[in-house]
Amino acid sequence: KKKLMSLAAQKETSRRAYVFYKSKVGSRYTLESAAHPGWFICTSCNSGDPVTVTDKTGRRKHTEFSFENPSKTEMSQ
Repeated sequence: KKKLMSLAAQKETSRRAYVFYKSKVGSRYTLESAAHPGWFICTSCNSGDPVTVTDKTGRRKHTEFSFENPSKTEMSQ
């Protein structure tokens, strides 16, 4: 929480690396970098691989995501 507060105090240009634009694509969403347009958050087809960013979409890189609202029980834990 403390680190997030220090990020909020930085200038907008410094924060841009942490900003992603959510866009609807069909029933899913993409997350595009504000600092690097055309680059998207992605996951791999391989279990255990880290979340990364890519400028290439396709079968090996998943750039479309679904979001669910957490239940009240999850929020209180």
